[in-house]
Amino acid sequence: MRELVLVFPDLQPLPDGASAAAPDPLQLRFAAARPLPGGWRTSLAHELERDDLALAAPAEIVAAAAGLEAGEWWLATPMHWQAGMTSIFVPADALLHPSGEEATEIATEFAATFGADGLALVPVAGGHWLLRGLATEGADAPEPERLLGTTLDHAVLQGAGAATLRAFGSEIEMWLHGLPLNRRREQAGLPRICALWFWGGGVTRRDGIVASRRTADAHASATLFCSADPWLRAACQLAARDCSWPAADAATAIENMLRAAAPRSVFVGAFDREGYEFAIEALRRGAITRLTLQGSDRATDLAATDRYRFWRPRRSLLEALA
Repeated sequence: MRELVLVFPDLQPLPDGASAAAPDPLQLRFAAARPLPGGWRTSLAHELERDDLALAAPAEIVAAAAGLEAGEWWLATPMHWQAGMTSIFVPADALLHPSGEEATEIATEFAATFGADGLALVPVAGGHWLLRGLATEGADAPEPERLLGTTLDHAVLQGAGAATLRAFGSEIEMWLHGLPLNRRREQAGLPRICALWFWGGGVTRRDGIVASRRTADAHASATLFCSADPWLRAACQLAARDCSWPAADAATAIENMLRAAAPRSVFVGAFDREGYEFAIEALRRGAITRLTLQGSDRATDLAATDRYRFWRPRRSLLEALA
């Protein structure tokens, strides 16, 4: 039995029934959706046999894997959005992935402007950063994937440090506006980096976050992981598992994973229509026997024989996860 697990954190129904990720309208006989208590990260932490990783803030996991000292870290995700007459809209493609050179340049410019205040940006995988030095303990911000397809009015910051985090985010927006890097991105036809969304932090504890003593060789024939997500890459590192860097497109990344012939493969990334269609075709031709699809906090399954389960209604992926 070979199983492929596709995790699309941005795939979630919106209050009005729309979708931020606009999945392919394939009508298939999906199994009944099941909840993922704690979300997709908790599910994958269990997959890695490191349930403790689900108990810590994502920023702390990334910092621990990078060998950084314990402290109040925040993940900083670059985003672009569209200003309207009365609100700011966050499009489905708002999450950006600047190159390593761009990430380093922004970190350097940030140090020149904010370093005297004890603040620093540390580049991490996938074109993200870790923010250090902002005293906002107790603040809580939604994950950036949950903002896609909505307006910033839905981005409710909570907790004692929420006002500080919100004010700092606004200051960063103004700072980014004048960066030479953004002018070069516009000239190259790339979207501007409008903001850094700070999330996954606000705590200072790191109890029990240590690397597993087992080597990756012990899992060579087990689950394969592929993602640019900074949390998953850090979690795999702490769990002594390999996590390959995805190819330029999801379909190619999934194809490369299936060539490895592992019994279980896990891909995490933004919803990609071609990658999704490739996975469905792999199921149809027998390259895999089961396809599991996870959104932000729900999952559904599809087996090759499910097409004969005529009592199941045909639904799109988003309908199946609702």
